[in-house]
Amino acid sequence: MTPEQEWSRHLDGLEAELATSERALRGEVLYSDSLHGEASFEEALAVAWTPPEVHSPLPATLAARARDLNRRQQELAGKVLAAMRATAQVRAYVDVAEPATTHLPRFVDVVG
Repeated sequence: MTPEQEWSRHLDGLEAELATSERALRGEVLYSDSLHGEASFEEALAVAWTPPEVHSPLPATLAARARDLNRRQQELAGKVLAAMRATAQVRAYVDVAEPATTHLPRFVDVVG
């Protein structure tokens, strides 16, 4: 296998996992990756990522593709952090909200 083929194969896998993660963040899939198939989020977290073993430096012909992949990964990381902050904020609101009591009306009388 040539260095370009080897690196291209590894970049293909990283791009597929990134695309799946982007879809998961949008709520389109539960979770899946190119190596393990669909899994629950907890199962996915239990699988440790290991960098691919490559036997040559990145060919110059793939440098732009690798930079774009890195840029997309950084963007996704920012979106994940924003989603985590939003979730934490909602949880904080829920934690301080007063529980509904049974003596309060459960509807709004708009007729009269």
